[in-house]
Amino acid sequence: MKVLVDTNVFLEQLLHRENYDDVDKFFFLAAKQYNQTFITSMSLRDIGYALHRQRHSEEEARKAQL
Repeated sequence: MKVLVDTNVFLEQLLHRENYDDVDKFFFLAAKQYNQTFITSMSLRDIGYALHRQRHSEEEARKAQL
């Protein structure tokens, strides 16, 4: 199955928001290759921006994206 992952799903994971446990399960399945997971280039940019704004550090935002 092919899955396009929304920006907010990644932010839930990286910032440990409300649904963190559910997102963990999703990424576990993706890592086990039960589905093909895709993200758009715009989402990558938005994630970097949101992490920078949340953590107030460009260096920390870049580390979290890796």
